[in-house]
Amino acid sequence: MKKILTTFISLLLLAGCSTMKNGTTQDVSFNSNPVGVEIYERTFSGEKLLGVTPTKITLSKGLIKNLIFRKEGYKPEPFVLYGKVDSTSYANAANLMVGDAIDNFTGAKYKFEENEIFISLKPAE
Repeated sequence: MKKILTTFISLLLLAGCSTMKNGTTQDVSFNSNPVGVEIYERTFSGEKLLGVTPTKITLSKGLIKNLIFRKEGYKPEPFVLYGKVDSTSYANAANLMVGDAIDNFTGAKYKFEENEIFISLKPAE
């Protein structure tokens, strides 16, 4: 009985493997033509300025980030940054999927497909 309890506790301690191993944020570099483009994240509550190109931004991980690039005199350019399931999260099967729930909640289950983004804006007409 003691071995079973020890094994069970050990598995629960591994819960949230991706959260512990990979963290809940990811650095993404942004560059543009022209330089000085503002990067916004679109959310349910509106838009949030993240930075101005060229820059590196630490983003919270997730399945999708809706971004928009803006600069005066140019057409705004929407961009969707997609996350994919990180292979580390598959280890959660060993802990009865407790870790999967944690990794889903924190976003650590995902890894953005792109670490470097280059955007070209078109002049406004």
